[in-house]
Amino acid sequence: MALISGNNQTAPAGRLIRGDITLRVADANGNPFANATIILTPGNGGSVSPSIVLTNSSGVALVRGWTLGTTAGVQTLTAQAGNGSVNPTVVITATATGVRTVTFGDPTPDEVYQQR
Repeated sequence: MALISGNNQTAPAGRLIRGDITLRVADANGNPFANATIILTPGNGGSVSPSIVLTNSSGVALVRGWTLGTTAGVQTLTAQAGNGSVNPTVVITATATGVRTVTFGDPTPDEVYQQR
């Protein structure tokens, strides 16, 4: 199995990555492997839906729906081909950026202001 595109994306922690991930599964001779099962396993507390994808007639599968975990830093998604692949496992990475907290209102609520 080979990673064609979609590696090293960036998204806020706890959010869905925007770009597709493209994988290709081939047999030992480099021929496309149609209908190969690819099992997706996110690390770092992330999630992916669907967690199983199938290749098309060209041996290509698109992965969508990877939500990064809530901790900032490098995150991983392991793709494992169930059959027909020379290299059955590929690890995809993405970087989760910190989530910015915005507070509305008075930043010092314990202080009392006098009105004139």
